[in-house]
Amino acid sequence: MGEPEGTKEGGIVETIRASVMISALPLDIPASVQVDISALEVGDTLTAAELPELDGVEYLEDEDAPLVTVIIPRVVEEVVPEVELDEDGMPIEFAEGEEAEEAAAEGAEPADEGGGAEDEG
Repeated sequence: MGEPEGTKEGGIVETIRASVMISALPLDIPASVQVDISALEVGDTLTAAELPELDGVEYLEDEDAPLVTVIIPRVVEEVVPEVELDEDGMPIEFAEGEEAEEAAAEGAEPADEGGGAEDEG
């Protein structure tokens, strides 16, 4: 619970493990365990050892097991191909083959590869 300090610096919360194994009598089993993560900075990790002590509950996880961390997201740079524009500002599309090259040189659209006959069906 809480908003980690690291998120104010551009970090994001990554939940590594949302549940942990415990040992408890049936009436002592908690519905949930609340953990305050508001002090986590970028690069900080909350481990099982930092879970709050609960009466009648024993955590069975390794104390060093990471549960939550605050990380800096990776930035993926999208490469946008450069597109040629015609005199109207519309993208020029080229088809494959010699006809497309000739049509582009002449400024006309390439001929239909179906032989030019229309389907009368």
